[in-house]
Amino acid sequence: MKFQLSFLRGMSVICLSFLIPFLNCGSYVDVQTVEMPPPLNDVLTLELTIGGADDTNPSEYLLADPGAIAVNDSNDIFIVDERRIKVFDQNGNPKRIIGRPGMGPGEFGGNLRIFIPRITLVPKGHLTLLEHPFISSSYYSIFSPHYVFQKKGYLLTDSKLLNYLKNHNLRFGGSGITKIVALDDNKKIYSISCSERRKSAPDSDISYDILIYDSADTIFTIQKRVNTSYVPKAGMGARELGWLNWDVLPDGRIIYTHGGHDRQITQDRATYFLHIFSTDSFQESILSFDYKPLKFTDLSVERFMGMDTPKERERAKYTLDAYKAAKYYTVVHSIKTDGEYVFAFTFEKNDKQEFLVNVIHAVTGERISAIYFPLNPNVVEIKNGYAYQLKHTTSDEFAEVNKYRIDSAVYGK
Repeated sequence: MKFQLSFLRGMSVICLSFLIPFLNCGSYVDVQTVEMPPPLNDVLTLELTIGGADDTNPSEYLLADPGAIAVNDSNDIFIVDERRIKVFDQNGNPKRIIGRPGMGPGEFGGNLRIFIPRITLVPKGHLTLLEHPFISSSYYSIFSPHYVFQKKGYLLTDSKLLNYLKNHNLRFGGSGITKIVALDDNKKIYSISCSERRKSAPDSDISYDILIYDSADTIFTIQKRVNTSYVPKAGMGARELGWLNWDVLPDGRIIYTHGGHDRQITQDRATYFLHIFSTDSFQESILSFDYKPLKFTDLSVERFMGMDTPKERERAKYTLDAYKAAKYYTVVHSIKTDGEYVFAFTFEKNDKQEFLVNVIHAVTGERISAIYFPLNPNVVEIKNGYAYQLKHTTSDEFAEVNKYRIDSAVYGK
């Protein structure tokens, strides 16, 4: 069923009953927003550094080339490094090591030359490590809240998923698995790239971004949208054109948005949408917010660094053509959650190249604050009022993790 969202003044929360056949719809809530003050600046204060040139931890806990970070409710810090998970307490003291290199149970990265992991922790404590996002042949490992190994999975051979995709005329696309999270012993959520073969044009598949709910007894699609970030002629993706962003909220809820679809622009108004889906009740609501569209301005091939050969410059040209057709950046760059608070990173930046971030309360639907955030969201974890920045090893610097306290004003306190 198709659904046309109406433009709502300020911000509203809408309950939907058409996405999932057995969706339970609650009451309609309309919340009017007030004029937002200017974005907050200087919201981070450095409190702790793990790693770096002066690291005095035992050798097995030294940071070599960390690839991902997560934090649990007790503020323990989980750093994926050397195909292991090195765990530190909230004060940076070594605590334990989970896993080791290899292909067996509780081992990571044994089949990969390059190891670029993604790690997630959920409120109930389950830990999931995806060995290499954006490739189809990636393994994932799930650990219990006590970090006991539970499962090593491989979606390419998952019969339940493969049958589900086949029944919907879908197959794995080039990007494969982008993210996977085990919510508990039975439920997991994952996003995958799939293609749909068209009988009328067998050489022209449609690519989709799909968000899937998978439990012990059922599997279904939470969201399915045409992939807008991939530029076929260029053979490359462009995040600025919009892709699927999602994260986990307390009580088994998922917040998500697709930048290529979850927005509307008219002559006098622009609105973007965040979806909240409950994995317990299968109820979904939508938050809507006004925003100022950001136009593509730098449309020169030079914006693509490292594309020097004629073929590479041709690929860049095709991507620039896609920018020109889109006219505007997508709204949301990334989503991070801290309890009920949602940090929606946008593509807008200030003169210091800090990201404009909207901080939203997921329950009330209120936009609590707007801030300029100095850290790249690709290497940041936000948890319990702290931001954790992962700095990779370079030719000039040792790897380190920096822990920053976030100003309470960001949370409206």
